[in-house]
Amino acid sequence: VCGTTSIKDVSDKIKLDFQYNASGYPVITYTLPFETMVDLAVYDMQGKQMLLLHDKCVVPGGLHTIELPSDLLLSGTYVCRLICDGYTCTAKIMIR
Repeated sequence: VCGTTSIKDVSDKIKLDFQYNASGYPVITYTLPFETMVDLAVYDMQGKQMLLLHDKCVVPGGLHTIELPSDLLLSGTYVCRLICDGYTCTAKIMIR
């Protein structure tokens, strides 16, 4: 974390969400307060990694959108995990 910003201050600005876009495709959106290294992956409910979307990639601050390759995920419930700057957040994903 840069300067005197604490993990708690940063965690309030990091957002992770799942939705379907206007075309009906599953989309993960996340917001970062500044450029940082990111790990972003999708897991099934048994904890098996199904998709690795970012592996220690440096990503600029701002809003980011990733359309999930729905042909690689069967209908069901998954968990998306975002790790950056020592902070982890998760979002539940429902693929239909």
